[in-house]
Amino acid sequence: MKKYLIIAACALVASVACTKSENEAPDSLVSFQVANYKAQTKANVSALTEFKSFTCKAFLHADGYESTTQNFFGANGETIVPDNESNPTQWAPSHDYYWPKSNQSYINFVAWYDKAGAPTTATETSLEWAARTISPTDTILFADEAWRYKDNNGAIYKKDAVTKGVPMLFHHALAQINIKAKGVELNDGASNYWRVVLDTVKIANIYKTGTLSLVNSDPSSTQPKEWTAPSSPAVWASPSNADEIKLLERESDISVTDSLTTTAKVLLEGNNVLPQALTNDHVLTVVFSIYRKNQNGYYSNERICEKIKLSDFSNSVSAWEMNKKITYTIIINPKTEKVLLDPAIEEWTEVDGGEYNIGTGAEGERLNG
Repeated sequence: MKKYLIIAACALVASVACTKSENEAPDSLVSFQVANYKAQTKANVSALTEFKSFTCKAFLHADGYESTTQNFFGANGETIVPDNESNPTQWAPSHDYYWPKSNQSYINFVAWYDKAGAPTTATETSLEWAARTISPTDTILFADEAWRYKDNNGAIYKKDAVTKGVPMLFHHALAQINIKAKGVELNDGASNYWRVVLDTVKIANIYKTGTLSLVNSDPSSTQPKEWTAPSSPAVWASPSNADEIKLLERESDISVTDSLTTTAKVLLEGNNVLPQALTNDHVLTVVFSIYRKNQNGYYSNERICEKIKLSDFSNSVSAWEMNKKITYTIIINPKTEKVLLDPAIEEWTEVDGGEYNIGTGAEGERLNG
């Protein structure tokens, strides 16, 4: 999901960092306003759906001192908050800041949101989270760097009433995993019926710790510019600290009520993960029980274990990349005793993945119940 934020300004009075050409009181206050982003297949959404505040650093290059970088918002940057969390009219730092009067001065803006921490490096050309351990509830976003801004005449998005301001487009630094499950062919159209119950669902060897190193460079003009990750696909470097995602682990019997239906059931939703390439070590384990029934009642059951490499499911999903949401739908056919997986990728707009038929051959271990 991408969010637009606009740095705008209005005429108020305050002080500014002293520079050679900014000795007189400037007349334009820097503040922030939210502009909605509209994806191709989704309604407008606000940045407030992701955060209630964010951090911004501003780097001043003053007239006569263009080669010197000054921390306009201070060394640690400023926390930017809305004036109203339900319907803000502006976002603002805790202190007033003003545009330099000289047309030769300019400011570069670097912004991010980190729910549980902060980048280890945040400069005009480097943004890095080093050896960061990611939990499922972590959220990290970073904005395109806004280079060489001198005033508010830089809006390019115009997604709401804001027509002027420094544009900022936020990107997710993490990936997100969702898992669903459903059954198909649960009866043969005559007198035979099947119930399918999930006993175990887990993914092994998910890396939790890694490093994200982003780089940027001066475009020599006033514009926003994306940060560049050194790797492709867009994953974090040096993955380590492998763990598993465990959704379910039990031994079911005929009394359970949460058997699969033809409507997909959500098993995992909104689980943020470290962006990483999928390898043979990323293995999905699905243990399920099949209960057979005819007009005389239930007459047999079988417990089956499937262990499948995630890298085998779809050529279109070879990595959990930044800013992408991957939804896996487990499809179990009790009639043929096959497990299917239907992966789909959302770059905060949905893209279909593919299907992969999984039998109970060499990859699967069958446990008779």
